[in-house]
Amino acid sequence: MKKIIFNTDSLIMGGAEKIAIEYLKLLNESKKFKIFLLINEDNGIERNILLNEIPPEIRYEYVVEKDIIKKLNSYREKKKNNIFAKILYNYFLYKRRKNYKKNIVKILKKEKYDYLMDFYCKVPIEVIDERAICWLHSSLKKIKNKSFYKEKFQKAKTIIVITEDMKKEFYHNFPFLKDKVKILYNFFDISEIKRKSIEYSEIDKKFQKLLDDNYILSCSRIDKNKDLGTLIKAFKIVKEKKFSIKEKLYIVGDGPEKKEIEKLVNKLKLQKEVIFLGTQLNPFIWMKNAELFVHSSKKEGFGMVLVEAMICETLVIATDCPVGPREILENGKNGILVEPENIKQLADKIEIYLLNKKLRTPFIENANTRIIEFSRENIKNSILRILE
Repeated sequence: MKKIIFNTDSLIMGGAEKIAIEYLKLLNESKKFKIFLLINEDNGIERNILLNEIPPEIRYEYVVEKDIIKKLNSYREKKKNNIFAKILYNYFLYKRRKNYKKNIVKILKKEKYDYLMDFYCKVPIEVIDERAICWLHSSLKKIKNKSFYKEKFQKAKTIIVITEDMKKEFYHNFPFLKDKVKILYNFFDISEIKRKSIEYSEIDKKFQKLLDDNYILSCSRIDKNKDLGTLIKAFKIVKEKKFSIKEKLYIVGDGPEKKEIEKLVNKLKLQKEVIFLGTQLNPFIWMKNAELFVHSSKKEGFGMVLVEAMICETLVIATDCPVGPREILENGKNGILVEPENIKQLADKIEIYLLNKKLRTPFIENANTRIIEFSRENIKNSILRILE
């Protein structure tokens, strides 16, 4: 039985973190590999939401010292309004990088293995060799030190990208390495998502009434890239129209910009109309019951929530940001695309598709065909071929 070392960043409830767990499950179910999971950060019991999702057969270990992560998280919350906290945050960020590099190099030099899955493309170059499979989750335009990645990719076995656009970017930047790159879409257990989308027993009683109301849904990490400010301002425009829509805006997720977004909600006097639901272990039931799913990102690596909403048969309105939404929605065939940061255009589309339910039908029908491309079985066959 071949041995895989799988390096992921954390167990928080994020898109890449969830897909990492799904890959672990898929590889474990194949019965072909012994897996050792290296998790960079231990964020504590409350924030390690995905811990219970790790198959019990898989041995795991945290890489960075827990005390460093604890202090880093503490100063992350305080650094916006405190220059001293910002200095300490940057200091512990530096310590995290140094500690990660030292510890993971030590572990990888000690362990015997057949494949290294570098899921965040963070493993130091000195321990990258022909056993390494490196993932890229975002546009190559964000990569500054391309000479470093050139050397790393030359040493690796395979580089995985998650969209066709990313593959084109890779060809442009590293044309001499094009034989090493493969596309593997982020995949989804479609039947499980559909099951969870109607599983009311998993919803906390305090949320039951909210599910019965009419609402628009957004589901993401609350940070600057997700640009929830544009969505909230667009929602304000729609609410002020003479027909006065009854739908509220629900936001599933958490993140460093939550307080700023709450301030904006208060400023626009939308406290009773915008509801923050926090992190939800089952976001699919919220997607299924929403009138619309709206995603206002400035940039994406893939946009997993768009596919999840499509599986739940809810119309998606998304910004046409790099690099995932246009490809997922097939140029607007399976959902609505709007310009990033265009408040008026987003408001107009929300208004049109809230008021005209029949207009949603062809997009939802097209999406039902599109989601097959993202099925678990499709990607399982592809990853196993890479590991042959």
